Amino acid sequence: MLEGITSISNNGFTKRVLIRLNPIRLKGDIGGKLFHRFISNNLFNLGQFRLDNGVSVNYKINFNQTALFLTARSDSTEKIKFLLDAGADPVAYCSKSYSGDTSKTN
Repeated sequence: MLEGITSISNNGFTKRVLIRLNPIRLKGDIGGKLFHRFISNNLFNLGQFRLDNGVSVNYKINFNQTALFLTARSDSTEKIKFLLDAGADPVAYCSKSYSGDTSKTN
């Protein structure tokens, strides 16, 4: 259900649902995948909400790829700027793994 929430086009509703969830439900892979999905869908306010609630901007999914790495491949300067401003590590793809830990590491 949580991954499907990104298909709802009402950001306010999505945020209210996330606020009501037990924070434990958004730890680990689920929280990291939601963050990646929010960024890939240009839902920066929801991405920021996840950052403010403990997900690492350098969280890795799919073969240790960060949101910044995936975004750089898509050539979206708006997404790249958001992630860099949020503290994304440009070399996180080649360095330590953030997978499985959504706590802030910056």
